[in-house]
Amino acid sequence: MIARLAALAGAVALLATPPASARPRKTPPAKPAPALTFDDPAGDDDGPGGYVYPTDAAFTAGAFDLRRVTIEAGRRDVTLRLTFAAPVTDPWVSKTWGGPGFSLQLVHVYLATDKVAPPRRGNKPKRPAGYDVALPGLHARFAADARWDRAVLVSAEEPRAVARRVKALDGFGKGAILVPDGKQIAVDGDTIVVTLPRRAFGKLDPKAWGVQVAVGSTDFYAGDDLLLARLVNAQAGAFRFGGGHDGLCDPNVIDLLGSSAATQHSQLGWACGLNGDGVATLSLMRKE
Repeated sequence: MIARLAALAGAVALLATPPASARPRKTPPAKPAPALTFDDPAGDDDGPGGYVYPTDAAFTAGAFDLRRVTIEAGRRDVTLRLTFAAPVTDPWVSKTWGGPGFSLQLVHVYLATDKVAPPRRGNKPKRPAGYDVALPGLHARFAADARWDRAVLVSAEEPRAVARRVKALDGFGKGAILVPDGKQIAVDGDTIVVTLPRRAFGKLDPKAWGVQVAVGSTDFYAGDDLLLARLVNAQAGAFRFGGGHDGLCDPNVIDLLGSSAATQHSQLGWACGLNGDGVATLSLMRKE
C-alpha cells in the first residue's frame, strides 16, 4: 500500500512539472548601448567670451548653457541627449504649428563617424573625405584634422521647413546633414533628446567618433545664408545677442564643447580681416 501511494505521488509530481519547452525562459538583460559622454562647464554660454543674451524675457538664463552631451549608439538607433543648465522651454508654443516642443535653441551636432582622412601634403593633394566648413549661419570652419562627415541639425523650426532649407544647400553630399522629424525629437526637462536610425551614420566604432556640438538660437526669419541662426551683434537687442560684431566676423555660437587643448574661447576666437582672416576654427572632441 505504501509503495502504491509513493508511486501515485511521483506521478502527480510529474504531471505538475511542465515540460522544458513550456517553461518560461529568462530574457537576458539588454546590453547597454555604447555611450559617449562629454561634460561642459557651467556658465560658459558667452561664446568666445563677452557674448550676452538678448533682452527679451523669453531668453532665460542658462537656456543656451550646454552642460552635457550623451551619444548612445545601438544596433538600430543613435540617441543624442543635449542637456542644458536650465529647463528647455517653449515660449512660442511650437507644438501648435508643428514645431518640436521648444522655441529657443539651435544646435549643430558635428560627427566624424567614418574614417575621415587628413589632407595630404605634396604636389597633388588628395581631397579627404568629410567637410572642413561649418553649416551656414555659424560663421566658423573646422581645423584641417577635424573634418566631419555627419551633421545633425536640431532647431526649433518645423522639421519639414528645415528639411526644405537643407535640401537647397550646395556643397554637401546626400546624407551628410540629418534633420530629425517631429517623432525623432523629444524634450525631457532640461534635455533635448534626438533619436535617429543607426544606418544614417558611418561604420566606425561609435566610441571612436569625433564630436563637436555648437549651440546657438533659432531665428525663424533668418535668411537662407544663415540657415535659421540668430545673429550676434555688437549690442544686444530684444532678439539679438550682444558682445560680437555687426558684420560677418564673429561666430553665431553661444556655447561649444571644448578641452584643455582646445578651449571654447580659443576655438571661437575671431577677428575681422581680409579673406575671412580670423574666422572661428573648431575642433572635434574625442574620448581617449
